[in-house]
Amino acid sequence: MIAFTVLGLPAHPLIVHVTVVGIPLASLGTIAYVLRPAIRAQLLWPLIVTVAVAWVSAILAGSTGETLEHGLHHSHFIEDHARWADRLGLAMHVLGASALIALLTDAWRARREAGVPSVLRTLRSVALPVAAVSALACLGLVGVVGHLGARAAWHDSPAASASMRAER
Repeated sequence: MIAFTVLGLPAHPLIVHVTVVGIPLASLGTIAYVLRPAIRAQLLWPLIVTVAVAWVSAILAGSTGETLEHGLHHSHFIEDHARWADRLGLAMHVLGASALIALLTDAWRARREAGVPSVLRTLRSVALPVAAVSALACLGLVGVVGHLGARAAWHDSPAASASMRAER
């Protein structure tokens, strides 16, 4: 677990902002890469960077989130957020690994005239559909985790309390 703060504030809420932008960008880029072979050359290197940044930010968000979780009073809001965040982390590991395998294999093929070994071509042919499916999962999960995280952060705020009273 990574425990650090930025100007005295927990790092988790700050890192999450990179993750909330990075995962959808990596997911949408991966889906476009899989479905539109004509644009693969233009997407290749920007997508490698985007997937890598999203993957690292997801790892950092998970680690700093666990640290923050242990320092807070436990509530079902935090537990729900943590449970779904673990699922997102798993989906992001699958997306990161499969997308980078496919993308780096394509980058190798673009740079070498001798071709790519057959084992890498086979691995790529499996990695592309896995990357597309995990990208769809990440798109859904990032919304769920973000919503649950916001509820965990704001459930006892004065505005939330007023909203809950109004619903009764």
